[in-house]
Order: sequence, then C-alpha cells, then structure tokens
Amino acid sequence: MAPPTSNRYLKPHGAHSNFIEPLGHTIGCTSLFPRDKGNVCAPLVGITPRLKMAMISCDSKRPYVEGDQLDRLTALPISVKHHIQERLSMEEAARMGILSRPWRYVWASIPKLVFSAQFCQRKPLIDVIDTVLLQHHGAIKTFVLEISPIPPSKHSVIDQWMLLLLRNGIMNLNLLNLQDAAPYILPSYMYDVELESLCLANCIFKPPCSFRGFHKLKSLSLLKVVLLLDDIAASFLWMPYLVILQVNACSGFANA
Repeated sequence: MAPPTSNRYLKPHGAHSNFIEPLGHTIGCTSLFPRDKGNVCAPLVGITPRLKMAMISCDSKRPYVEGDQLDRLTALPISVKHHIQERLSMEEAARMGILSRPWRYVWASIPKLVFSAQFCQRKPLIDVIDTVLLQHHGAIKTFVLEISPIPPSKHSVIDQWMLLLLRNGIMNLNLLNLQDAAPYILPSYMYDVELESLCLANCIFKPPCSFRGFHKLKSLSLLKVVLLLDDIAASFLWMPYLVILQVNACSGFANA
C-alpha cells in the first residue's frame, strides 16, 4: 500500500539554512526547555567546564586574522559532532546551539532522535515533536518514541511521523507504549521499509498481504504485541540476517 501524501512535513527546496531556525533558539530558550537564568551552562550535564568554555569561545566576536585556525571542537567532523550530541539528552543537545553558533545547526541534522519517557512528559508534547521534526534536515536513521502520553485519538499524528521517517531513511525504530494505553497500530506503509532494528511495545503488528518480511532486520524485540499475520506467517519469519530476537507476552502466533 502506497503511503498517503501529506503536506504536513514538506519542506521548501534549499531549506538547510534559511528555513530551519536553530532548534536551540526555537525551543531551547522557551519554557519547554527552561534554563537557569544565572548560569547558561548549568543544563549541560555531562559536559566538562573545559568543553563548555571551548564552545563559548568559538562563538565570541573577534577580528579575522588570516590563517587563524578554527578551534578543535568546531573543526571536528560532523559525524563526531553527532556522536557527541547523541550522548546528551534532547534538551542538552539543543542548548549547545545557544552556546556556539557553529553548533547551531549540528543537532538539527543529528541522525538519531530519542524522545524518552522523561522527555515525553512535557506539554504540549505533539507540538514539541512536530517542531523538532519540521526543522530537522538530513537522514533520520534511529527514532525512539514513548507513545504512552499520546492519547489514542492522536495516534494519526504518529502515523504522519512514521511517514516522515519512511522518507528520511529510517533504519532503527523503537515505539514504546509501556503504560496501560490503547495499542498503537503500525501503519501498513512501514512494512515496506528496510529496517535493521525494530522494537515494539504494546502495538498491533498487522502487515499487508504483500508483506514478504524484513529481509535486512538484525534485531527484533516485541513486548505485548498483537500479531495479526493471517496467511503471511511464513513470510514474516523470513529474516535471514536476524541476530537478536526477543518476544515477550505477545499473542497471535500460530499454535500459541
């Protein structure tokens, strides 16, 4: 089944610089990501004082001198910068852009987005995640979301997020619905994605008839998942590269 078309997440051509506001400024300085008024560095847990000062100094105004070298942090490869930010929480990564202009757009292109249970307690959650996804550019390889705080009546919004991930090269998907909430139904178009890792908790797994298995899947974790496989059970098991399999409290397996 072809994914539905939507203008919700369409971005204008060439949006890498003009369209995308620095996320640290868009949501990092608001009540969504509050910070200590007297200490701009206070929220950056896990960053050493030396690292903080290096980030601040690289953004300070100074006359250009020919041959002047960029500080070591700014000169790091983008992959290394992403690796640094992946070790921080969503809020901490966004605030790095406040301290240093060269880092302002780095986390807007980070390929790993983790909306943890703690993050998902903030309000309005859907608007915050919408802002992050709308202003993100580049591939999103890993996406982790705690679904529980989102009411079932708003699950269609999650479908739109899944559509965006499909178009941005998603490889590792974690959808966690750990509270006693209504299960989330994985959209049919997500079964066409060549995932390498899939983790579902309290979801409904109902692939279309055309589904022939996740041929590149290496890790599969299912917790309290209802499997509606019908006549495609055999194809579902066709995962030749699977290394890790975890199944707990699931229903729908043949002869279960």
